[in-house]
Amino acid sequence: MSSRLCLQAMVVPPLMPLSRQVFRVLERSNASLPAIATLTASERDSWAVLRAKVISVSTENPALIDMIEAAALVVCLDDESPKTPSQRCNQLLLGNPANRWSDKSLQFVVCQNGVSGYVCEHTMLDALSVRPLNAFITDAITGITLFRGRKA
Repeated sequence: MSSRLCLQAMVVPPLMPLSRQVFRVLERSNASLPAIATLTASERDSWAVLRAKVISVSTENPALIDMIEAAALVVCLDDESPKTPSQRCNQLLLGNPANRWSDKSLQFVVCQNGVSGYVCEHTMLDALSVRPLNAFITDAITGITLFRGRKA
């Protein structure tokens, strides 16, 4: 690998079905690249310094960092396959920091065996704003509307 550090991002046409987008990401994920996301787990001041360094090492990096930071959420595709409730909890909350963008308020995590969940900011305000999203996703997955007085 060259000494040049460059983030990789993929701009996908918005009308492409989500499944095709995921397959394109998986096809491109075999390359061994620096785990830039790990840096976002650093203390805020340290991450700010590291972020500036990452941006400075490649002309492509400023636009890629901007793209990630402007995104409403991040989808994390994990290689692990947790089975028990304890394993699922640990994977979602304590998963590989190389596969989490810790500076992002909302991250959806999908494991290899289909177990999924999300990691979000934990302040009261943020938790309340994510609850309707959680209800919508749960309703969509189960086909049952249980929240906000909707029929079961």
